[in-house]
Amino acid sequence: MSIRLFLPLLAAGCLKAPAQTGPPTPPALVCGEMADGSHTFGVLHLNDVYRIEGLLDGRGGLARVATLRAELEETCPDLLLTHGGDLLSPSLLSKSTNDEDPDNKRKVRFYGAHMVDILSRLDGDPSAFDPHMFVAIGNHEFDQSDAGFAPTLDRLFEASGFTWLDTGLAWTDGAVAADNLVDTHVVNIAGVDVGLFGVTIDKPKMPYVTTDPDYVSVATAAIAALEAQEPDVILGITHLDISDDLALLEAIPEHPHLILGGHNHTAMTRTSSDGRLVLKGDADAARVRIAYVTVDKDGGVSVRTDVVGDDGTPLDPTTPKHPAVQGAVEGWLSALDALFCGVDQLGCLGEELTVTNTTLVAEELKIRRYETNLGDWLLDEALAVFADHEPDLAFMNSGSLRLNQDIAAGTPIPRQVVEELFPYSSPLHLIEVKGADILGVAARSVEAWEGNGHWLQVGGWGFHHDPDAEDPAQRATKVSLLPAGGDAVAIDPDKVYRVVVNDYLISDRYDRDGYTFDFTKIDTPEDGTDLKQVVTGLLRDAGDAGISLAVDGRICNAQEAAKADPPPCRIP
Repeated sequence: MSIRLFLPLLAAGCLKAPAQTGPPTPPALVCGEMADGSHTFGVLHLNDVYRIEGLLDGRGGLARVATLRAELEETCPDLLLTHGGDLLSPSLLSKSTNDEDPDNKRKVRFYGAHMVDILSRLDGDPSAFDPHMFVAIGNHEFDQSDAGFAPTLDRLFEASGFTWLDTGLAWTDGAVAADNLVDTHVVNIAGVDVGLFGVTIDKPKMPYVTTDPDYVSVATAAIAALEAQEPDVILGITHLDISDDLALLEAIPEHPHLILGGHNHTAMTRTSSDGRLVLKGDADAARVRIAYVTVDKDGGVSVRTDVVGDDGTPLDPTTPKHPAVQGAVEGWLSALDALFCGVDQLGCLGEELTVTNTTLVAEELKIRRYETNLGDWLLDEALAVFADHEPDLAFMNSGSLRLNQDIAAGTPIPRQVVEELFPYSSPLHLIEVKGADILGVAARSVEAWEGNGHWLQVGGWGFHHDPDAEDPAQRATKVSLLPAGGDAVAIDPDKVYRVVVNDYLISDRYDRDGYTFDFTKIDTPEDGTDLKQVVTGLLRDAGDAGISLAVDGRICNAQEAAKADPPPCRIP
């Protein structure tokens, strides 16, 4: 079945210009050939966009990206648009079926067709191929591990009105071979020949693709292939951890001139020892990146970043939504409603389960770096699932919790919030783990903290976290049990503890975020209870009384402790 059959029939709107009393004054161009013989081109970069509509609090959204692109093109007509990967999945649209349908009749999913459609509209013409848009492949493009998914993935690539960079990827038996899937590419932007390549983070091998973990070798080969075509500038579009981006720049002199990255979900600017930059935006386009690249008449290359600030350009409610793109977004949301709820229960995602009496903290910059009140509550409820078996502690990778926004006090919590919080199924398991491995889990949790890498939300235990400690062994210390209403008790390396975890951290189907602790699984009747279903039931039961969540003081961050009003800490 062609992927185009997934696309709703959406009418494109037209904007009418206001009446003019005289010819408008054209804006001064900032791109193209300058008076001194140099040439400048602009780049608009986004990454890790999962919600076509943006966040519930009004930030982000691809209709706002379309508006910003149109504004930038007024002074920079040949604007380059780049995306650092993770767009086909996960999202409520990409993964939705009706979980409550006992006969599982509605098996159709959109996968990433909604994202392909909306991104293809960002140039103002959904039927035309966009020669200025280039996308790296992210690890979440491979969320469907079944070999039978390859033809669908190929159709998604083929339906995209833009170019995908698959540098370093090996597709099995030609199962994925879309024409707009290229290893490297050279495009002329504002009189500058720009070479592009992409690098994708290594994840567990899918039956239809293999990724190369030697990112430096992948980039080196791509750069050599591009240099043979003598471009003026070489850009890397990557889906890597920030540490790998910087390592790539340090290992390869001169090229690429700039890395436009993804995978990390927080806007950041990092500089290599020779002054080259890595730029990343926020997930869901809450903040995007703008760069201007200049090639002087002697061939020297310089980069100027967002005039708004090094943390990115915000797309908030002050940025209007492009009407035609927003119309297409709303068409997809209507299609989601029909798919998820069924025609007899349209609007079910808007069902108000309860209200939050306190601000519910779930924004990714927080939940992927700190203890949060939502994380504490979820892990306490995970422990409660196995209460009859007296578990000692619980932990869950915060990357499984993808709401990516805070919910203000007094705000109703609709069912859609829970569905977006848990884009993956989250079966819980009771296991036994030695204390020495739990100490290793704590150490792993704080690795790559600045890049929001492997952070955990925890229950029944905690530790002191010093992000600034030079010795990695001193970044997670005083690892302790925290029994409800009791004093902290140091974890005994030789003792065996009963632990509640989510499926992701113990299943060989996943990379487990690099956690490699040994464990013994305990067979219990409750084993496999899904946390999303537990949370949905609890919120419904709370009803009009609402929920009130607080931070317990389990992970004591030294930076936070130095503030005038520090958060609580239960570990002396």
